Amino acid sequence: MTKNFEVNSAMSYKYILISVIMFLMILSPVSAAIEKPVASFTANTTSGNAPLVVLFNDQSIGQNVRYDWNFGDGNTYQSRFAVHTYTKTGNFTATLRVSNGAGSSTYSQNITIPAYDPATTAPRAFISAKNPNGKAPYTVYFTDNSQGSPTAWLWVFADGYVSTDKNPNHTFIKKGRYIVSVREWNSKGYSAGKLVGDVIIT
Repeated sequence: MTKNFEVNSAMSYKYILISVIMFLMILSPVSAAIEKPVASFTANTTSGNAPLVVLFNDQSIGQNVRYDWNFGDGNTYQSRFAVHTYTKTGNFTATLRVSNGAGSSTYSQNITIPAYDPATTAPRAFISAKNPNGKAPYTVYFTDNSQGSPTAWLWVFADGYVSTDKNPNHTFIKKGRYIVSVREWNSKGYSAGKLVGDVIIT
């Protein structure tokens, strides 16, 4: 009798334990449902003479999102953040479509490139830096000395950051040797150049 009682008790405890686990699984959500994303973005500029470099910064809300950009001039791109150069005059609609398993959403902004064209020749890139060496964190001031009246700039600071200003300044956070370069455009062509001498941050 004692042996059968022990066996029955063990089985009873087993069934009770299984029941408790199943009850807790019913009460606990298995996973949060994925919601439909909401598309949004900002642009650093929306108008200017061609060629115009525009930095698009995604502000969308959603999980597991796919990003599809349509810049309105026949060019597309698939990434969360985008940089695009408009080379022709006109009005363009830049659209971001975000999608996941729950649905999709779109957001658009107008980009205006006027007909006025100040360029007469293609640019020739030449840039300089004021006091390019210092101790981190250190801010370096850059100047565009290029010829040919460029109207768009893309500075690459070699630390993951870029700028579209004509004469930007940039703060380097980590020590190292940085090769700073610039790409610039006008309606007659394109040019690229590097800083004479590296930026050295100690």
